Amino acid sequence: MAAVAMAHGINANLLRRWVHETESRSDQHPRTFLGHGTECGWKGSLVCDDYAGYKALFLDGGIKEAGCMAHARCKFVELHLTNKSTLAATAIEFIGQLYGIEREVKAAEDRLRERQTRAAPVAQVADQAMGHGAQELTVRWDAARRVAGGGRRAAAIMSLIQTAKLNGHDPYAYLRDILQRLPTQSARNIDELLPQHWAPLSAS
Repeated sequence: MAAVAMAHGINANLLRRWVHETESRSDQHPRTFLGHGTECGWKGSLVCDDYAGYKALFLDGGIKEAGCMAHARCKFVELHLTNKSTLAATAIEFIGQLYGIEREVKAAEDRLRERQTRAAPVAQVADQAMGHGAQELTVRWDAARRVAGGGRRAAAIMSLIQTAKLNGHDPYAYLRDILQRLPTQSARNIDELLPQHWAPLSAS
């Protein structure tokens, strides 16, 4: 189940490591990696920064951008300082409230509950405040706020990492391998990617 849950959200830090091993920073590399534009291409939410190479992935709606809150805040601060944007100032205030909630959560197992009960209502109020803003601001906010309710994906990934460790796997090697195989792995064989069943292709 954890592998299936992970198929709904991929962290771009892992994807970026793979992209950086290619010969260029062309947007073709993440598209190829995710099978974008193909019949069996991956679909879901991609947690990512503002790297332009990811933008083409979001055009057809199959992949949703879940932006980095820190990168979004930097852009809002820049817009506020440059243009004295009150809407950007509002976004900064709401992001500050969300950061405050995150700081108060001490245990990883509590994060999903706190995001759903405390962060999600703040994000909903912020949605209303940002709803009539300039397109650039609202697009950035829409991407960033998806992270506020994204604890389930983070929990699934952490579960995979811990289970991989318990099974004697190097977590980075395991995640790198299954992320490369997920776009073409058949649904009936998805259990092969669970940590307790997994073997790298070179060893199979």
